This record gives sequence, C-alpha cells and structure tokens, in this order.
Amino acid sequence: MHGFSVDSKGRSGGLAILWAKSCEVVLQNFFQYHIDMSVKLGGDFNEILAPSEKSGGPPRPAWQIRRFRSALQECELADIGCMGDPFTWSNRHAYPNTVKERLDRACANLGWAQLFPNASVSHIPVSCSDHSALLIRLLGNPICMKPQSRPWRFEAAWAQSSDCERVVAEGWFLGGQNRIERGVSQQIASCQVCLSGWSKRTFQCDKKRVQSLENRLSVISSGLMTEALCEEASNIRKELERIAAFDETKWRQRSKDLWLREGDQNTAFFHRRASHRFQTNMIRRIKNSEGVWVEEAEDIQKCILEYFGGIFASSQPQRDNIAKGTEHLRRVVDARMAEDLLQPYIEAEVTKALFQMASFKSPGPDGMPLIFFQKFWHIVHKDVTACVLSLLNSFIMPSELNATHIVLIPKCKHPESLTQFRPISLCNVVYKIASKTIANRLNLILDTIISPSQSAFVPGRLITDNILLAFELNHFLNSKTKGGQSYMALKLDVSKAYDKVKWAFLE
Repeated sequence: MHGFSVDSKGRSGGLAILWAKSCEVVLQNFFQYHIDMSVKLGGDFNEILAPSEKSGGPPRPAWQIRRFRSALQECELADIGCMGDPFTWSNRHAYPNTVKERLDRACANLGWAQLFPNASVSHIPVSCSDHSALLIRLLGNPICMKPQSRPWRFEAAWAQSSDCERVVAEGWFLGGQNRIERGVSQQIASCQVCLSGWSKRTFQCDKKRVQSLENRLSVISSGLMTEALCEEASNIRKELERIAAFDETKWRQRSKDLWLREGDQNTAFFHRRASHRFQTNMIRRIKNSEGVWVEEAEDIQKCILEYFGGIFASSQPQRDNIAKGTEHLRRVVDARMAEDLLQPYIEAEVTKALFQMASFKSPGPDGMPLIFFQKFWHIVHKDVTACVLSLLNSFIMPSELNATHIVLIPKCKHPESLTQFRPISLCNVVYKIASKTIANRLNLILDTIISPSQSAFVPGRLITDNILLAFELNHFLNSKTKGGQSYMALKLDVSKAYDKVKWAFLE
C-alpha cells in the first residue's frame, strides 16, 4: 500500500488517503481540510438518484433521493452513466412482485473525467449474485472515440478579441467586388481560412500564459508593493479575467445550455455540461436488426446506414394514388391567406428572423454558428440578406446551401437500438434564416389552418391539454364497469411521418 496524510493538530483534524501499489496517483494539492486528486468511486451505493431508477415495489422516499444527490454534489462527484440494462439489482421474484433498482454505479470528479473522457460503464449480469457487475472501460472504443476529421467551427469566444472584427472583415471582403460573383458560401470559406490562422497565432498558448501570469502575480504579491508593481498586478488580474471569460464562453458554447447566462464565472459548470453531453451522445455500441450487440465502428456505421436508409427510402408512389387520397381533403388556405403568404419577402423579415434564433445552436457544415452572424451582422448583412431574399423570392437555392450534417439524438437515457435515436439535420445559417423567415409568416395563420386537436408547436396552445385529455380518457376506460357498449384506445407510433413527405404529394 501507498499513502499520503495531512498531519493533525493535536487530537483534532488530520487526513489520510491510501492506495494500492499497482495504482498511479497524482496529488493536485492538499490542505488541512482536504486532499485534491482525481477520484472515481464505484460499487454498491444502495441508493438511487431518481425515481426512474426503480421499477416495482413501493417508491423510494423523495428525501432519501435528495440526500444521496446532495452527498454526491458535496463530494463534487457525478454519475458516469451506464450501458445495457438500466438496473443493477433485482429481488428475482416473479411478476407482479418483481423489484429492480440501480443501486450500483460509478461516479467520478471533474479531474478524473478529464483524464478519461471516453470512459464507459456496462452492467454485466452475473449468476452468483443479485447485483450486476460493473465493467468500466477507461478508453472506450478507440475507433469510435475520434472522428476521421474534426470539423472546423467558429469559437464564440474569439469575438471577445478586438482584432476579430478586423479579421472577419478582411476575410468577408476578400476579392473586392468579385465577392458577389463568388457567393456567400465562398465568403464564409474565406472567413474560415482567415479566422483559423489568426486564432492559432492568438489563442494557442493561453494555458502557458495563465501559468506565467499567475507566477508573476504571486511574486509581486509577496514583495513590497510599489506604485509600479501595483499597476502591473492590476494589469495581470485584468488579463487573467479576460482569459477566464474566454474559457467560460468557449465551454458555454459546447454545453448548449441556453438558460444560464454568462458573467458569473460558470466555466466549471459549462465544462461539466459539455463533458456530460459528449458522454451522452457518444454511441459506443448498438443492437442491430437481429438484436445482437455490435461495438466496432464499421459495424455501427453499417447498422445506422441500413436502418435509416430503409426508413427514408422512397416507396415510389403513383401520382394517381396520391390524387385519390387527397381529393376529399378540405382546402384550409383561402385566397386572402395565399395572397399574404406570397407577398415578396423584405430585408426587415430576414433581420428579424436571424435575431430571434438562439446564438449557440450547433452550426452546419460551414462551421459558422448564429452568434457569428449576429455579432458581425453590420459586416455581412448586405450579402447575406441578398442571398436569402434571392432564395425566398426566386425559389432558387444554390446546392451548397442545402448541405447538412445529420446527427442522432438519444430519445432516452440509455438507448440500445436505433429506434431510440432521433435524427436531426444541422443546416447552414443562411438556410436557417430562410426557413425561420418562412415560419414567421406561417405563424400568422397556423391557428386557423391547423386542427384544434393539434396542441403542440402552435402559438396560444399547450401540449399539456392533450396530456390531461389522455389522462381523463384512461380514467374513463378504467372506471367503466357497466353497459353493453365497449370502448378502446389506440396508441399509434407514427414515427417521423413529417420527414417522409414525398415531392409528388407536395407538387
């Protein structure tokens, strides 16, 4: 055994930590009240973090769950997550007396999570115990960990530099009047090249610079503070605050937390959220169409292509069949509505649409998020507006604007099959502006043309109305005991129906 201790003061205080000789341990720092190091705890905690981690039996008291959560928070530990069966313990009784719980888990602090960002936990059933074993992979699947090429993305934190605007202007107006012929896509590409080189020269050594500044500040603070040294210390603190603000914005952009504002030094929080998103969204293994687990990257890719290729493949419908199916549909858009919808789009609508959208949404293939266009709208607005208006009013879209990245979003906490993923398209911002501008016009008539039964995504309606209606319907079915007439309810899975509309139907 190896160990490290902090001496006590008389009979009070004192800390010690011990570890096996086979383990490599690095101490970050220590004090009389704590020893800081990268930590992972795993095993039977005999507690759950949420009601969903228990199935069957009486519910776990809320105060008990809160205490376990508080204990982990005070220790700065977070659940690593899991794959496979979400429960780790079972009483092994027959239904309806079966009780299952997730009592075993692996938790780690931020330092450990940074050392092993691709760590994963699998639940392995064992025959000799009512608990599942925890298999912790520190490196994960090395093939799945690293994409072949990391896409370039604009960092919102770059905009905090006074030089960023100059670099954007140089890249955007490169080529002078010829830029109009090149198009917005080429102007964005020019900005990418300029920003990429500038950012590497400007921000690459921030970590070393922080260490150097902190050392210098420590030296100044320990000596006699002259007026010159006082001013130098003040300038160092300002520079450290600038770097801290840069890091906060960088990690907030990755965390995708839109509800929390910057400015309160939330860097550690945003870092944890970004790390959690990375862990949650990574597909380490999946069940194929035969229910067999596959873990190799090539096999996972093959499963994804086969599944979604089958879903989104056209069934080649006949136009005559479409006409027969639509001839009895009631026309809901009258002549007045059509006239309003077909009015030429104007510049004010484009600007309004841009600034209505969230700044830190994931970018499309060009790597430019909305924050880039919102921050430098005074530079790019003329060319971008002309491009969007040309698209909307002439109905012609350059092919490069229609390029997208398709990503899979988990529908549940521990997805096992591809049916539990939701595909979304990450579009370029110019495309987003155009679609948002159209949506703003449609919003004016949605309440008129959409059935009252549709509660979601319509201004002035609440999806909770349908939840209450479903509850009342279920209560009616369960409580009806008399009468000769029977009732039934159907739960239909109309998955992604709105993404599979055929062009022949629209035309």
